[in-house]
Amino acid sequence: MYGFIPAALRPRAASTVAVPAAAPPVSSLKVLLVDDCEVNRMLARAQLLHLGIEPTLACDGVQAVELVASQVFDIVLMDVSMPVMDGVEATDRIRRLERDHPERTRVPVVAYTAGAVADDPALLKRHGFDDLLRKPCSTRLIGACLEQVCGVSVQ
Repeated sequence: MYGFIPAALRPRAASTVAVPAAAPPVSSLKVLLVDDCEVNRMLARAQLLHLGIEPTLACDGVQAVELVASQVFDIVLMDVSMPVMDGVEATDRIRRLERDHPERTRVPVVAYTAGAVADDPALLKRHGFDDLLRKPCSTRLIGACLEQVCGVSVQ
């Protein structure tokens, strides 16, 4: 029935999900995942769920800026190439928002992209990105990024 859907995206019965008794508090990590491609959003969401994190989703830079302005996030995983407002402009606006409101905590923004801009990390740094994850990306690499950028233990 689900032959064409990756296993990570297939519905599972609640009884098949084992929750370790001493799970680290990564589930409290507030992650904003921004990607214009629904398939990419759902895949990355499944990977984050596997790590114990329920992300907030946005499909363009406008939504991302609005969400960052109204909520507190520990990290933003930002696609770079999107219609409406791309990730570079959205990150510029997030950094401007932080400069205009110094009481706000600076949120790390990680470029989560498969685009050619990934070949120019200096450009991303100039626009306020803190790190880079190249798509496609394994769950292990996403976890390692969260550990490095957010200082949490992801197992």
